[in-house]
Amino acid sequence: RTDVKDAGHFSFNRESVRLAGNPKDKIEGTSVSALSLEDFCTNHEIKKIDHLIIDAETHDAEIIMGIDFNKIEIPLITFESMSVKRSDITFKELLGFLKANGFKKFYINVLDWGNLNCQK
Repeated sequence: RTDVKDAGHFSFNRESVRLAGNPKDKIEGTSVSALSLEDFCTNHEIKKIDHLIIDAETHDAEIIMGIDFNKIEIPLITFESMSVKRSDITFKELLGFLKANGFKKFYINVLDWGNLNCQK
């Protein structure tokens, strides 16, 4: 909408949109259908993703912990490390899950919004 401040700002979090200066009466919600990564890969016969980049507005950890690494090979994952702070999953739990699934290298790109790169 052209009457909404920062029209390029999209979020699943109404409060963050409001804090960007948008009045409550200008914020609209929309329902969309969703598909899990596993279902998407099964439907399209995808066995490997070379580099998975996740930006799911605070849901990054839930997406990662929902991946069955026995069904799909993913050697590199990038996600917003700050999103984990706003999640019900702790950073320690997430790193433990990644390590248990063969990830060995972890580095934060401070020049790219603190994105965490996890590599096997």
